[in-house]
Amino acid sequence: MNALGLSYLVCVFVGRRSRLSPFLALLVSMGCCLPASAAVVANDECTNPTPLSVGTTQGDTTGSTGEGVIGPDCSQPIKNDLWYTFELTPGATAQAAVTPIDFFLAAALYDSCGGTVLDCSQVPGNPGPNAVEFQNKTGENQTYLLRIGSYFSASGRPDAGPFSIELTVVLPPENDACADAITVDTGTTSGSTTSALGAAVNSCVFGNGNQFPDVWYRTVVPAKKALEVRAEPLNFTAVLDLYHACGGDIIECQGGDSSRVSHSNPADTPEEVLIRVAGTQGRTGDFDLFVSLEDVPANDACTDALPISEGTFNLSSRYATGEPLASCLIAEFADIWYQLALPAGTRANVSCVSADSGSVVTAYEDCGQDEIACDGNTQPNQTVQIAVSNTRSTEKAFLLRLASFGQTKGTDFSLTIGFESVAIEGEAETATEAETTGEAETGGEAEGAAEAEGEGAAEAEGAAEAEGEVTTDGEFQDGWLSVDTDFNFIISLPELLRLIQLFNSDGFHCADAPFDTEDGFVPGPGNNYACFRHDSDYNPKDWRISLSELLRGIQFFNLSFYIYCPDEGTEDGFCVLGK
Repeated sequence: MNALGLSYLVCVFVGRRSRLSPFLALLVSMGCCLPASAAVVANDECTNPTPLSVGTTQGDTTGSTGEGVIGPDCSQPIKNDLWYTFELTPGATAQAAVTPIDFFLAAALYDSCGGTVLDCSQVPGNPGPNAVEFQNKTGENQTYLLRIGSYFSASGRPDAGPFSIELTVVLPPENDACADAITVDTGTTSGSTTSALGAAVNSCVFGNGNQFPDVWYRTVVPAKKALEVRAEPLNFTAVLDLYHACGGDIIECQGGDSSRVSHSNPADTPEEVLIRVAGTQGRTGDFDLFVSLEDVPANDACTDALPISEGTFNLSSRYATGEPLASCLIAEFADIWYQLALPAGTRANVSCVSADSGSVVTAYEDCGQDEIACDGNTQPNQTVQIAVSNTRSTEKAFLLRLASFGQTKGTDFSLTIGFESVAIEGEAETATEAETTGEAETGGEAEGAAEAEGEGAAEAEGAAEAEGEVTTDGEFQDGWLSVDTDFNFIISLPELLRLIQLFNSDGFHCADAPFDTEDGFVPGPGNNYACFRHDSDYNPKDWRISLSELLRGIQFFNLSFYIYCPDEGTEDGFCVLGK
């Protein structure tokens, strides 16, 4: 029999007596004839919460008063509440799912009595449940308070009643910190960033201080191998970063839908690489990590150039490393090298194109030397082309460098090399040769032919005296602009880039042989001025391309066609035709 039933019986018994015994009088004085109050709920106040364990806990707000509430409510006041407490270790995430039976339930999480509301849910109880969640990011154990009550009264619904709490605690991953990175080999590894903490790192996603929840792995890249890493998140967009050491500079990074990174090790010794997996915008979830090792191209370095000759070839620079070389385009993208042996009296016409990247093709005489020919384009499916000539009487070798633009880890190329014959130096008379006993004839008077004074030495206008070199007076050849190397009366982008290169080179001079370069000139000051002057070098005639002369070349590039018009009074003897 409960307390209420006992009080009722006692009062009935007393009512039938005319005289009260001392014992019954005492009961009456204690109020036994008044309705009995409900039992006091132990965790009715914030200052006396009930410890909560992981798993399911049953509760009932019936009889709770809501008194002793200290601190802010959710969007609406909470009444008939009970209090619970639990502790979280660093990095742990707690979720409390509360299911009411038949009332509008409110669940709120606080850091202390009268403290901050960390999370709150006020959704009608049916069909339930409501959930609150929080992660301890403080670096030490923390105690939290869970408050369960009602917040809305409705006809036919009680303001209190029984409920259940399902408390789940998820600990941070074991590889939550860089120092605790898990070692992985090639193959597939399943992982999760759930409950992971963010590290302040340098990343390509939102730059320095990226503190998205992340996990870490480590692997070893053997000598002359390339590491390929790919992440396939199941429910979030991943960020992949590669580092050499915790807190070190980033090697490679990729964020967004294409979560793939790679790193090539051209060294003769293995190197350790750290892999960081995070989620964009702080999202977390499960993922599969795919790690593989690929071969670095055998001709990744200039000193390892592979022999190549005439023909068409399908080549790849994938997983190649970049070298910081001067170039007509961008210098440090992944590149591969070939050695081209040209027979005596041969010109090689080299063209290159990539379907998924811009391309750069460059020619050198030896590793570490300046380029002698270069062409590049930033767009895919655009052919770039150069030419190198051997006018000597013996075979001569050139180095060809193929590099990608926009694909930092390389691309696939189609390379075509065609040979044609050229005159060997000394066997044919050129437009710059002067007879020792008068002017040379070349099917008509050659405008600007040099007059030879003395034995093999002459002074070129605007140039230094060249001992032992034959020079001219610096006039131009007729017909085509010097920059128009394919003689089609149109200035293409590669041809304009060549003019820009001469502009940037603080001068230019004649190639040793006319076919050594695409236009017969070599960037930079020199001693050989024994050739027709470049048509763009007209004001002043000083073997340099000035800004105004460069702008004239850009005008030709922008206006479709040009013609030779010496009688029209233009500054350079050429006229532009609009589109």
